[in-house]
Amino acid sequence: MNKTIQDIFSFESNLTQNITWQYDNTHVLKALIEAKNEWYSDNVNEFWEYVLHNFLNINTANDWGLNLWGKILKVKRLYNVNGQKINVSSELYRRLILGKLQLIKINGTVPEIDKYLNFIFSPYLSETSWAAYIQDNCDMTVNYYLNFTPSEEEKALILSRNIFPTPAGVRDKIYIMPEDAIFGFDGSGFQPWNQAPFWDESYL
Repeated sequence: MNKTIQDIFSFESNLTQNITWQYDNTHVLKALIEAKNEWYSDNVNEFWEYVLHNFLNINTANDWGLNLWGKILKVKRLYNVNGQKINVSSELYRRLILGKLQLIKINGTVPEIDKYLNFIFSPYLSETSWAAYIQDNCDMTVNYYLNFTPSEEEKALILSRNIFPTPAGVRDKIYIMPEDAIFGFDGSGFQPWNQAPFWDESYL
């Protein structure tokens, strides 16, 4: 049977159930144990519930818990871009940590990497378009396409390149295609080939 983290860390305690029958009528002993049990309920259980909510469960972890997970999984939160230090927000950092757990399990195929990228950039995901995807050029190179204009903290992630799971020995390029950079045809009002701002490192 699959257990949740709440099942594993069950904090309810009842010390009085451990009293054997021959001590069942020892009122002083029972009073001491009941007092101890009440102390556990008010202190120890409360402590572990705090740890569960604010650390063990990444989906609800606070900044303290997220920073601990970051150290465990070696996920950076502070980035240096052109001499400017950028500290990513809690929600983006949460996605980076959960994404790192995905990377540990994925098999490195294009669909798996697409799924990972769209989780990291999920605020830009819609029913009609992906937020990001990877293209395997079948020549030891890959292209990453990002269908949004990145914020300052997202630019820091992109420039660091730490979030892109490019295999060793494979060259990668990153292209940013904002919504206002739509390719089109004559008379459409959209920008033609070689005119729309495909991105390379100079874009940022």
